[in-house]
Amino acid sequence: PMVFSSYPFLFGFLPVVLALCWGVRLFAPPVAAVAVLAAASVWFAGYWDWHYLPLLLGTVLFNFTMSWVIFAQKDERRRKLAMLLGVAGNLACLGYFKYAMFVVGNVEALLGTGFGMAAIILPIGISFYVFTQIAFLVDIWRDRSRPYGPLDYLLFVTIFPHLIAGPIIHHKEMIPQFRSPSFGRFDVAAVNTGIAYFVLGLAKKVLIADNIAPIADAVFAAADQGLPVSTLEAWAGTLAYALQLFFDFSGYADMAIGLGFLIGVRFPQNFDRPYRANSIGDFWRRWHITLSRFLRDYLYIPLGGNRHGFPRELLALFVTMLLGGIWHGAGWTFVIWGVLHGAYLVIQRLWQRLNGGKPHDDGSRKLGLGWAITMLAVLIAWVPFRATTLEGMLGIWQAMALAGPVLPDAWRWALGPAAGLLEQVGVEFGGAGYIRLRLWASAGPLLAVATLLALFLPRSDVMAESLFGQRGRAASPWRAGVRGMALGAAFFASVIYLS
Repeated sequence: PMVFSSYPFLFGFLPVVLALCWGVRLFAPPVAAVAVLAAASVWFAGYWDWHYLPLLLGTVLFNFTMSWVIFAQKDERRRKLAMLLGVAGNLACLGYFKYAMFVVGNVEALLGTGFGMAAIILPIGISFYVFTQIAFLVDIWRDRSRPYGPLDYLLFVTIFPHLIAGPIIHHKEMIPQFRSPSFGRFDVAAVNTGIAYFVLGLAKKVLIADNIAPIADAVFAAADQGLPVSTLEAWAGTLAYALQLFFDFSGYADMAIGLGFLIGVRFPQNFDRPYRANSIGDFWRRWHITLSRFLRDYLYIPLGGNRHGFPRELLALFVTMLLGGIWHGAGWTFVIWGVLHGAYLVIQRLWQRLNGGKPHDDGSRKLGLGWAITMLAVLIAWVPFRATTLEGMLGIWQAMALAGPVLPDAWRWALGPAAGLLEQVGVEFGGAGYIRLRLWASAGPLLAVATLLALFLPRSDVMAESLFGQRGRAASPWRAGVRGMALGAAFFASVIYLS
């Protein structure tokens, strides 16, 4: 796919699309910008592999048609049947491309057969555009919305800023904006804010996440191959992955929000400093906010929520997170990740119940015991999310638990005679030096800086929307110059690093 952090996107696709969008709005109504952006978004999706365009456009046509079928039904049973058929069609599409190989592989392993199945390549953005359209059909059935025009609906599903990594958008938030007088129009304040968002997100992704990734990759690759990993490597690799995922994912979300400002659309925020959470519930109110919202509205509440007694509430919490884990990927490691977070939320609710129903946290921003327990739980759960094999997952967990402590082999000479004493008390030297001593010299400071940024950096909206003062304009030319130079330096460094 044409990712945002690439030369073709930055210096090819984006300038052309903005020029066309802003150009047509000089003499045409918002619908012209809708047409331009819809065509650009379809081209963007097809750039990765045009063979999957019929799938994307087919889901758009299917759901657009089903929305009118549901809307036209007067009998409630027929309305519900039409909605269920529409949802089933979406889930069948997602299930085939995302889970067919996983299911067939497990069935063959169970039966001992080996017919095999041709590899299925996952189409770009399928999880996002399937979820958004399921929500749309359910809302039509609930009488919370009416069908939209075909052009508006096409742009809603395919709009390119959210297609790769979200956020998960909602039709009621997005489609009304397409008829706003500001949609697609060049506006200095919005452009300033959009550039600030985009550059901050690009710097997060390129300068921080991409530099941390090799640490996590080295540790988890070794564990997945069945090689011994030291305790220090296991914790450092897990922390590195937690930071990499946050800066990568939140960086993409910031870039998407920035692109929205450039074309006159406001995308929802998707992260709110999640690693400052004081409970697991607080974590899910801060991490991938739009996914949490979707899971709450279209899984947790339909499963009963907290309306049918405490046991039903616990079951709904657990099942919601289990299905959320399965949505993330086809593999037992994702199932385990969902089970862990479901169990975490159940334990939190039980603790809250035993505590007299008091809130699970007091809203404090202090990093106390609740924060430490929450982060420990989150880090433990990131292991199956990142590991590609069950053996690798167990190997990392074993090392993290100090079971058979292993220090990097490169440390043996550095410790000198002390190495022999450590071996006598059961400490082994091995780990094949997956993170060599010279790499640790840079890994330690890098992880420390990234951790401090993740904990204390202000929210993206606070940074981006305050860089140029209120309404995207600086309070003084001097302040605008300084902030503009800082953004320019961050953009220059990111672009240079891409090469």
